[in-house]
Amino acid sequence: MYCPKCGKESTEDDNFCISCGEDLKLYKNRADLHNINVKSNLSYGNENDGDDMKYSYSRKPVENNEIQLASLGSRIAAYIIDTVIVFVLVIIVLGVIDSIQTFTDDSYNLLAYLVYALVFFGYFILLEGPLGKGRTVGKRVLKLRVVKKDQSMMGYGASFGRNILRLIDGLFFYIIGMILISDSNLNQRLGDRAADTIVIKENDYENKSRPPTSLGYS
Repeated sequence: MYCPKCGKESTEDDNFCISCGEDLKLYKNRADLHNINVKSNLSYGNENDGDDMKYSYSRKPVENNEIQLASLGSRIAAYIIDTVIVFVLVIIVLGVIDSIQTFTDDSYNLLAYLVYALVFFGYFILLEGPLGKGRTVGKRVLKLRVVKKDQSMMGYGASFGRNILRLIDGLFFYIIGMILISDSNLNQRLGDRAADTIVIKENDYENKSRPPTSLGYS
C-alpha cells in the first residue's frame, strides 16, 4: 500500500509512513491505500495527455494534477536569501578558524576563498538533496522546491551536478542562468537541464497526488 500524503510504499503492518511519518491508522479503509495512482508523469510543457502531470506557466491557480513552475523573480529572491545565509555562515566559520590559528594576509585570503566555496556548494548540494528535500532556506521562505521532472526528489549526485554548474550559470551575476531560464519551456537553467530538474511552487506540489514509485529520496 502507499501513503496518501507522500506516496511512499509501506507494508500492511506499518502504522506510520516510513518516509513522511503520516499516521496511516487515520485512514479507516486501508484498502484505499492500495489504489493511489501510479501512472508515470511524463507530460511536460503545455501538452494535454490524458491525466498525466502538466506544468502551468500562468499565475492562475492550478487545477487537478497541474504543477506550477516557479517564476524567475521568485527564484532570484530565494537565491538572494540563500546568499545572505551563506555569507553569514562563512563569516562564522572564518571567525572560529581565525580564533584558533593565525594566518598571514595571503594565506587568510586563500582560506577565505576555500571556506566560501565549501560552504556555498555544501549548503546548496545538501539542502537541495535528500537532507533538505529540494528546499534551501530561501526556497522554503518563497515556498519553492527543486524536484526531478517526474516529481521525485534529487539524490546527492544530481544535486552536485545541478549546483556545480552554478559556476557557468552564475557568470556575469547570473545573467547566463537567467537567459537560459527565459529560453526554456520548463524554466531550466544549465544546472537544471543537466540534472533533469525543475523548480516548482511548493503549495501546488504538496496538494498533488504523486506516484509512489518516484518519491524515494535516493
